[in-house]
Amino acid sequence: MLGELGLGIGTAVDLIGVGNYYLNPDAKLVTSPGKAGLNFGIGLYALKLNPMAGIVYFGIDATIGWDEAFRIQAAEHKLYREIYGDRYSIDAIMKF
Repeated sequence: MLGELGLGIGTAVDLIGVGNYYLNPDAKLVTSPGKAGLNFGIGLYALKLNPMAGIVYFGIDATIGWDEAFRIQAAEHKLYREIYGDRYSIDAIMKF
């Protein structure tokens, strides 16, 4: 029930943001149609198949945002490359 409510509220907010995207692009709440579709798709996936995916996705989206998350990841990757040189690779880290 809580998941359905969250998906409904999030979709309503995104619909308002998409309206602003076309009609009032300078508004504070603006959402591109692609982002709204992605949010809805992740919400449905999380609701029906994998709640943890929704928790992670919307947790990042609602706090620091994806742009900042990717900036942080890129900065860490660069730092590790400076420290470890060619020995550092994401492939080596991903092997458990």
